Amino acid sequence: MEPGTQSALEQGDRYPDPNRAVIPGDSVEAEATQVSEGADQEDVSRATPREITLKYTRKILKRGLVLLIVGYISPPVLILFLVTGIYDVVRHGQNLAEVFHRYFLINGSLAWLFSPINALVDILSLPNINKKIYKLTDFPASYQEEIRTVTEGCPKEEIIAEVSRRSGSDPRSMLIYQWYGYKNPGVRSELFQQDFKHILTIGVSTFQKQKGTKRHFGWLRAGIRVLYNIDDLTDDRAFINVNGIRHTWSKDGPLFIFDNTILHQSLNLTDKDRHCLFIDIVRPSYFSGLIRGFIVLFGIVAARLSLLKHSSKWRMI
Repeated sequence: MEPGTQSALEQGDRYPDPNRAVIPGDSVEAEATQVSEGADQEDVSRATPREITLKYTRKILKRGLVLLIVGYISPPVLILFLVTGIYDVVRHGQNLAEVFHRYFLINGSLAWLFSPINALVDILSLPNINKKIYKLTDFPASYQEEIRTVTEGCPKEEIIAEVSRRSGSDPRSMLIYQWYGYKNPGVRSELFQQDFKHILTIGVSTFQKQKGTKRHFGWLRAGIRVLYNIDDLTDDRAFINVNGIRHTWSKDGPLFIFDNTILHQSLNLTDKDRHCLFIDIVRPSYFSGLIRGFIVLFGIVAARLSLLKHSSKWRMI
Protein backbone atom coordinates (compact mmCIF):
# COMPACT_ATOMS: atom_id res chain seq x y z
CA MET A 1 0.00 0.00 0.00
CA GLU A 2 1.36 3.42 -0.93
CA PRO A 3 2.10 5.94 1.83
CA GLY A 4 -0.90 8.09 2.62
CA THR A 5 -3.44 5.61 1.32
CA GLN A 6 -5.98 3.77 3.45
CA SER A 7 -7.34 0.25 3.29
CA ALA A 8 -11.07 -0.25 2.83
CA LEU A 9 -11.41 -1.17 6.51
CA GLU A 10 -9.50 1.92 7.64
CA GLN A 11 -11.71 4.14 5.48
CA GLY A 12 -14.75 2.84 7.31
CA ASP A 13 -13.07 2.61 10.71
CA ARG A 14 -14.14 5.91 12.19
CA TYR A 15 -16.96 7.27 14.23
CA PRO A 16 -19.75 8.88 12.18
CA ASP A 17 -19.44 12.59 11.58
CA PRO A 18 -22.16 14.30 13.67
CA ASN A 19 -22.68 16.60 10.69
CA ARG A 20 -23.95 13.55 8.78
CA ALA A 21 -26.89 13.16 11.12
CA VAL A 22 -30.21 12.66 9.38
CA ILE A 23 -31.84 16.01 8.71
CA PRO A 24 -35.63 15.80 8.42
CA GLY A 25 -36.74 17.28 5.13
CA ASP A 26 -33.48 16.82 3.17
CA SER A 27 -33.79 15.35 -0.32
CA VAL A 28 -32.42 11.90 0.52
CA GLU A 29 -34.55 11.65 3.64
CA ALA A 30 -37.64 12.59 1.64
CA GLU A 31 -36.86 9.88 -0.93
CA ALA A 32 -36.20 7.40 1.87
CA THR A 33 -39.60 8.14 3.36
CA GLN A 34 -41.30 7.47 0.04
CA VAL A 35 -39.44 4.20 -0.58
CA SER A 36 -39.83 2.86 2.95
CA GLU A 37 -43.52 3.67 3.34
CA GLY A 38 -44.38 0.19 2.16
CA ALA A 39 -41.78 -1.36 4.46
CA ASP A 40 -42.59 0.78 7.46
CA GLN A 41 -45.10 -0.43 9.96
CA GLU A 42 -47.64 2.35 9.84
CA ASP A 43 -48.91 3.87 6.62
CA VAL A 44 -51.57 6.13 8.05
CA SER A 45 -51.92 8.36 5.02
CA ARG A 46 -54.94 6.38 3.79
CA ALA A 47 -56.47 5.76 7.22
CA THR A 48 -59.24 7.86 8.73
CA PRO A 49 -58.81 9.36 12.21
CA ARG A 50 -61.35 6.86 13.53
CA GLU A 51 -59.41 3.91 12.05
CA ILE A 52 -56.17 5.21 13.54
CA THR A 53 -57.81 5.65 16.95
CA LEU A 54 -59.27 2.14 16.88
CA LYS A 55 -55.96 0.63 15.82
CA TYR A 56 -54.04 2.25 18.65
CA THR A 57 -56.77 1.52 21.15
CA ARG A 58 -56.54 -2.18 20.31
CA LYS A 59 -52.75 -2.10 20.61
CA ILE A 60 -52.90 -0.42 24.02
CA LEU A 61 -55.61 -2.77 25.31
CA LYS A 62 -53.73 -5.89 24.18
CA ARG A 63 -50.48 -4.80 25.76
CA GLY A 64 -52.27 -3.56 28.86
CA LEU A 65 -54.00 -6.91 29.28
CA VAL A 66 -50.68 -8.76 29.08
CA LEU A 67 -49.15 -6.42 31.66
CA LEU A 68 -52.12 -6.88 34.00
CA ILE A 69 -51.82 -10.67 33.79
CA VAL A 70 -48.06 -10.56 34.40
CA GLY A 71 -48.53 -8.12 37.29
CA TYR A 72 -51.20 -10.33 38.85
CA ILE A 73 -48.98 -13.42 38.63
CA SER A 74 -45.74 -11.72 39.71
CA PRO A 75 -45.48 -7.98 40.42
CA PRO A 76 -41.64 -8.12 40.58
CA VAL A 77 -41.53 -9.55 37.04
CA LEU A 78 -43.80 -6.76 35.81
CA ILE A 79 -41.57 -4.14 37.44
CA LEU A 80 -38.48 -5.78 35.91
CA PHE A 81 -39.90 -5.61 32.38
CA LEU A 82 -41.12 -2.03 32.84
CA VAL A 83 -37.72 -0.87 34.13
CA THR A 84 -35.65 -2.67 31.48
CA GLY A 85 -38.03 -1.59 28.71
CA ILE A 86 -37.83 2.06 29.74
CA TYR A 87 -34.04 1.71 30.00
CA ASP A 88 -33.98 0.45 26.39
CA VAL A 89 -35.83 3.58 25.29
CA VAL A 90 -33.95 6.14 27.39
CA ARG A 91 -30.49 4.91 26.37
CA HIS A 92 -31.15 6.19 22.83
CA GLY A 93 -30.62 9.67 24.25
CA GLN A 94 -32.68 11.46 21.58
CA ASN A 95 -36.03 11.35 19.79
CA LEU A 96 -37.38 9.57 22.86
CA ALA A 97 -41.05 10.12 22.01
CA GLU A 98 -40.67 8.36 18.66
CA VAL A 99 -38.53 5.59 20.16
CA PHE A 100 -41.06 5.07 22.98
CA HIS A 101 -43.91 4.89 20.46
CA ARG A 102 -42.17 2.38 18.22
CA TYR A 103 -40.75 0.28 21.04
CA PHE A 104 -43.94 -0.19 23.05
CA LEU A 105 -46.65 0.13 20.38
CA ILE A 106 -45.21 -0.77 16.99
CA ASN A 107 -42.38 -3.25 16.50
CA GLY A 108 -40.35 -3.42 19.70
CA SER A 109 -42.10 -6.42 21.27
CA LEU A 110 -39.21 -8.87 20.83
CA ALA A 111 -36.69 -6.30 22.03
CA TRP A 112 -38.87 -5.73 25.10
CA LEU A 113 -39.19 -9.47 25.68
CA PHE A 114 -35.39 -9.78 25.70
CA SER A 115 -34.82 -6.52 27.61
CA PRO A 116 -34.03 -8.13 31.02
CA ILE A 117 -31.44 -10.39 29.36
CA ASN A 118 -30.03 -7.46 27.39
CA ALA A 119 -29.72 -5.34 30.53
CA LEU A 120 -27.91 -8.23 32.25
CA VAL A 121 -25.51 -8.50 29.29
CA ASP A 122 -24.78 -4.77 29.60
CA ILE A 123 -23.86 -5.33 33.24
CA LEU A 124 -21.75 -8.42 32.49
CA SER A 125 -19.91 -6.49 29.78
CA LEU A 126 -18.67 -3.79 32.15
CA PRO A 127 -16.28 -2.00 32.22
CA ASN A 128 -16.78 -2.09 28.43
CA ILE A 129 -19.45 0.56 27.90
CA ASN A 130 -21.96 0.06 25.10
CA LYS A 131 -20.98 2.80 22.63
CA LYS A 132 -23.91 2.05 20.29
CA ILE A 133 -21.70 2.88 17.28
CA TYR A 134 -18.16 1.51 17.18
CA LYS A 135 -14.99 1.56 15.14
CA LEU A 136 -12.76 -1.47 14.57
CA THR A 137 -10.03 -0.28 16.93
CA ASP A 138 -12.52 -0.22 19.83
CA PHE A 139 -12.13 -4.01 20.00
CA PRO A 140 -9.29 -6.23 21.24
CA ALA A 141 -6.70 -7.38 18.69
CA SER A 142 -8.18 -10.88 18.46
CA TYR A 143 -11.57 -9.43 17.49
CA GLN A 144 -9.98 -7.19 14.87
CA GLU A 145 -8.09 -10.13 13.40
CA GLU A 146 -11.25 -12.23 12.94
CA ILE A 147 -13.14 -9.34 11.37
CA ARG A 148 -10.25 -8.65 8.99
CA THR A 149 -10.01 -12.35 8.11
CA VAL A 150 -13.65 -12.43 7.00
CA THR A 151 -13.87 -9.03 5.32
CA GLU A 152 -10.51 -8.95 3.56
CA GLY A 153 -10.73 -12.59 2.47
CA CYS A 154 -14.28 -12.29 1.19
CA PRO A 155 -14.65 -13.49 -2.45
CA LYS A 156 -16.95 -10.62 -3.42
CA GLU A 157 -17.69 -11.55 -7.03
CA GLU A 158 -18.42 -15.18 -6.16
CA ILE A 159 -20.77 -14.19 -3.33
CA ILE A 160 -22.69 -11.68 -5.44
CA ALA A 161 -23.07 -14.25 -8.22
CA GLU A 162 -24.29 -16.91 -5.76
CA VAL A 163 -26.78 -14.53 -4.15
CA SER A 164 -28.09 -13.51 -7.57
CA ARG A 165 -28.53 -17.16 -8.56
CA ARG A 166 -30.42 -18.03 -5.37
CA SER A 167 -32.49 -14.91 -4.75
CA GLY A 168 -34.04 -14.32 -8.15
CA SER A 169 -36.50 -11.44 -7.90
CA ASP A 170 -36.73 -11.31 -4.09
CA PRO A 171 -36.58 -7.65 -3.00
CA ARG A 172 -34.71 -8.50 0.23
CA SER A 173 -32.79 -11.70 0.81
CA MET A 174 -30.40 -13.13 3.38
CA LEU A 175 -27.85 -15.83 2.59
CA ILE A 176 -26.87 -17.30 5.98
CA TYR A 177 -23.62 -19.22 6.48
CA GLN A 178 -23.90 -19.47 10.25
CA TRP A 179 -26.34 -17.88 12.65
CA TYR A 180 -25.59 -17.57 16.37
CA GLY A 181 -23.20 -20.51 16.04
CA TYR A 182 -25.58 -22.72 14.03
CA LYS A 183 -23.99 -23.56 10.67
CA ASN A 184 -26.34 -23.65 7.70
CA PRO A 185 -25.99 -27.08 6.03
CA GLY A 186 -27.52 -25.75 2.81
CA VAL A 187 -24.50 -23.64 1.89
CA ARG A 188 -20.74 -24.23 2.01
CA SER A 189 -17.88 -21.81 2.67
CA GLU A 190 -14.58 -22.71 4.32
CA LEU A 191 -13.94 -19.06 5.12
CA PHE A 192 -17.33 -18.23 6.59
CA GLN A 193 -18.08 -21.55 8.30
CA GLN A 194 -14.85 -22.05 10.21
CA ASP A 195 -14.94 -22.03 14.00
CA PHE A 196 -14.38 -18.50 15.24
CA LYS A 197 -13.81 -17.43 18.81
CA HIS A 198 -15.66 -14.12 18.61
CA ILE A 199 -17.77 -14.22 15.43
CA LEU A 200 -21.24 -15.70 15.90
CA THR A 201 -23.11 -14.96 12.69
CA ILE A 202 -22.05 -14.55 9.06
CA GLY A 203 -24.42 -13.90 6.19
CA VAL A 204 -24.96 -11.67 3.19
CA SER A 205 -27.89 -9.26 3.14
CA THR A 206 -29.10 -8.08 -0.25
CA PHE A 207 -31.48 -5.28 -1.16
CA GLN A 208 -32.65 -4.88 -4.70
CA LYS A 209 -32.86 -1.35 -6.06
CA GLN A 210 -35.24 1.04 -4.33
CA LYS A 211 -35.74 -1.29 -1.36
CA GLY A 212 -35.15 -1.02 2.35
CA THR A 213 -36.23 -2.02 5.82
CA LYS A 214 -38.60 -0.32 8.19
CA ARG A 215 -37.21 1.39 11.27
CA HIS A 216 -36.80 -1.44 13.74
CA PHE A 217 -35.01 -2.83 16.80
CA GLY A 218 -32.85 -5.93 16.98
CA TRP A 219 -33.60 -8.38 19.78
CA LEU A 220 -30.39 -9.54 21.41
CA ARG A 221 -27.62 -7.28 22.75
CA ALA A 222 -25.23 -10.13 23.50
CA GLY A 223 -23.77 -9.53 20.05
CA ILE A 224 -22.60 -6.46 18.13
CA ARG A 225 -23.51 -6.07 14.44
CA VAL A 226 -20.75 -5.66 11.86
CA LEU A 227 -21.78 -4.67 8.32
CA TYR A 228 -19.31 -4.66 5.43
CA ASN A 229 -20.42 -3.51 2.00
CA ILE A 230 -18.99 -5.60 -0.85
CA ASP A 231 -20.22 -3.51 -3.79
CA ASP A 232 -18.33 -0.84 -5.70
CA LEU A 233 -20.87 1.82 -4.82
CA THR A 234 -20.51 5.42 -5.97
CA ASP A 235 -24.08 6.50 -5.20
CA ASP A 236 -24.63 7.98 -1.73
CA ARG A 237 -28.26 6.84 -1.65
CA ALA A 238 -27.36 3.43 -0.18
CA PHE A 239 -26.95 3.88 3.56
CA ILE A 240 -27.94 2.89 7.07
CA ASN A 241 -29.49 5.20 9.69
CA VAL A 242 -28.76 4.35 13.34
CA ASN A 243 -30.26 6.52 16.07
CA GLY A 244 -30.32 9.56 13.81
CA ILE A 245 -26.84 9.03 12.31
CA ARG A 246 -26.52 8.19 8.61
CA HIS A 247 -23.62 6.03 7.35
CA THR A 248 -23.34 6.11 3.56
CA TRP A 249 -21.45 3.16 2.05
CA SER A 250 -19.91 5.12 -0.83
CA LYS A 251 -18.65 8.08 1.24
CA ASP A 252 -18.13 6.79 4.77
CA GLY A 253 -16.49 3.48 3.90
CA PRO A 254 -17.62 -0.16 3.66
CA LEU A 255 -17.35 -0.96 7.39
CA PHE A 256 -19.99 -0.07 9.97
CA ILE A 257 -20.26 -1.53 13.48
CA PHE A 258 -23.18 -0.87 15.81
CA ASP A 259 -25.53 -2.14 18.51
CA ASN A 260 -28.45 -3.39 16.45
CA THR A 261 -30.92 -3.18 19.34
CA ILE A 262 -30.82 0.58 18.75
CA LEU A 263 -33.55 1.87 16.41
CA HIS A 264 -32.17 1.64 12.87
CA GLN A 265 -33.12 1.45 9.20
CA SER A 266 -31.19 0.32 6.13
CA LEU A 267 -32.08 1.63 2.67
CA ASN A 268 -30.96 1.17 -0.92
CA LEU A 269 -32.36 4.04 -2.98
CA THR A 270 -29.99 3.39 -5.89
CA ASP A 271 -30.69 1.63 -9.18
CA LYS A 272 -28.37 -1.28 -8.34
CA ASP A 273 -28.54 -4.15 -5.85
CA ARG A 274 -26.76 -3.61 -2.53
CA HIS A 275 -24.84 -6.45 -0.81
CA CYS A 276 -23.39 -6.36 2.71
CA LEU A 277 -21.63 -8.97 4.79
CA PHE A 278 -23.77 -9.36 7.89
CA ILE A 279 -21.65 -10.34 10.91
CA ASP A 280 -22.39 -10.61 14.62
CA ILE A 281 -19.59 -10.71 17.19
CA VAL A 282 -19.90 -11.55 20.88
CA ARG A 283 -19.75 -8.56 23.23
CA PRO A 284 -16.28 -8.10 24.74
CA SER A 285 -16.55 -9.05 28.41
CA TYR A 286 -14.80 -10.81 31.26
CA PHE A 287 -17.76 -13.19 30.98
CA SER A 288 -17.61 -13.60 27.19
CA GLY A 289 -17.68 -17.40 27.52
CA LEU A 290 -20.96 -17.23 29.43
CA ILE A 291 -22.44 -14.76 26.94
CA ARG A 292 -21.31 -16.84 23.97
CA GLY A 293 -22.75 -20.01 25.50
CA PHE A 294 -26.12 -18.36 25.90
CA ILE A 295 -26.06 -17.13 22.30
CA VAL A 296 -25.13 -20.55 20.92
CA LEU A 297 -27.97 -22.13 22.91
CA PHE A 298 -30.35 -19.49 21.64
CA GLY A 299 -29.16 -20.09 18.06
CA ILE A 300 -29.76 -23.84 18.26
CA VAL A 301 -33.26 -23.40 19.66
CA ALA A 302 -34.12 -20.63 17.20
CA ALA A 303 -32.85 -22.66 14.24
CA ARG A 304 -34.97 -25.65 15.24
CA LEU A 305 -38.01 -23.40 15.58
CA SER A 306 -37.19 -21.54 12.34
CA LEU A 307 -37.43 -18.36 14.40
CA LEU A 308 -35.37 -16.25 12.02
CA LYS A 309 -37.46 -17.27 9.02
CA HIS A 310 -40.86 -16.76 10.61
CA SER A 311 -40.15 -13.58 12.57
CA SER A 312 -38.88 -11.39 9.72
CA LYS A 313 -39.74 -10.38 6.19
CA TRP A 314 -36.36 -11.45 4.84
CA ARG A 315 -36.25 -14.24 2.27
CA MET A 316 -33.76 -16.82 3.55
CA ILE A 317 -31.81 -18.31 0.63
